[in-house]
Amino acid sequence: MRSQHITRLALLLLAGGLALIAFPEVSSARAAASDTVYVAMNDSARVPGMVSDIMDNIRTMEPTFQILNEKLGFIRNANFVSNKPPKPTGQRGVTYVFYVWDAFERPGTYIVKRIYKVTDELGKKEFSAQTPVKVIVPTLVSSAPTDADSNCYYGQSVSFSFATREFRNPRLYSYTIVVRNAREAIQLPSTPGASFVSLDTLLTKPENVGGTITIDCRYNGKPFDYYDPFDVTSTLHRSQWMFFVKGPSLERVTFWTQRGKPYEKGQYVLNMSLTSIFNPKEFRYTYSSKVGNSYIYTTPRVTGFRFVGAEPDGFLMAGDVEMDYNNVWLVVRIKPRKTFMDAIDPCKYRDVTVRFSFTTQFGETISDEYQASIVPY
Repeated sequence: MRSQHITRLALLLLAGGLALIAFPEVSSARAAASDTVYVAMNDSARVPGMVSDIMDNIRTMEPTFQILNEKLGFIRNANFVSNKPPKPTGQRGVTYVFYVWDAFERPGTYIVKRIYKVTDELGKKEFSAQTPVKVIVPTLVSSAPTDADSNCYYGQSVSFSFATREFRNPRLYSYTIVVRNAREAIQLPSTPGASFVSLDTLLTKPENVGGTITIDCRYNGKPFDYYDPFDVTSTLHRSQWMFFVKGPSLERVTFWTQRGKPYEKGQYVLNMSLTSIFNPKEFRYTYSSKVGNSYIYTTPRVTGFRFVGAEPDGFLMAGDVEMDYNNVWLVVRIKPRKTFMDAIDPCKYRDVTVRFSFTTQFGETISDEYQASIVPY
């Protein structure tokens, strides 16, 4: 007769396709099978995987939930356990449903052990079950920067994703950026629910040149190891990146000879009447950075521009030198005095010198002196 006294809960569970171990009419229990659960590090795993540990007609309950290593050595207690009802009543027998919900920071094989010391209407009993958990290293969906990409440049566009194939909840991604420059260290507000990082804005700030940008990427609040899908060496990487912000180099374009460089009077004679792209009355400046096989050009932004002087007397006055911006160029233009140019013998040239200075957005002070041999036409 006792075989006919299976509880309504047991029938419902059987109807739903769940295996249930039926005990005599006073109690029934199910400790889930030891099917292996697979999960990526830092991601939460439900143990047992598809079903729960179920006990029926229980008056009191003393559960223990442990995380063991592969050799069954104790590591810690489980972090989160779901059970229903949350507390034993101590009166009439009730049904308990348990499962463990936990995350693992390091890859490897773990054992989740559940021990249930219960009292039913026939007395005290003990049930136990254990489930292997294989914790794997996730693989990024797309390639991320490597050590070879640790240098970035002012004005460069740098962005990447640290999303993985295995992490299931996009809202659990987050990252924090710390910028260290010559003046200060700034930690930007954390960006939750995001797995895409862009440094474009930070790389347009001149004060960051010469500093570092550190990115701490996390899932479920913790950094993680990962494999790069395009790394044939299967090297293990960490979800933290540091970039060194390199400044550009100042480029000068002019037909004049800069001070300190070889110069021979009369070797190159400039026709000051030309106004084409080969304009001898212009001194052009731009910043450039070579990135791979391409270049990044940046306009020098100037403060404190000053005409320092010119020789011989009468060639230029302070109002005859001006500066302007043209696309990526800073352009310094001179307007030689007409009286000076008219006084040059048509068959001769004059040796002249011009000096000016300015400070760029990178705090670089430029003091240039140029010399040339000129003719009026």
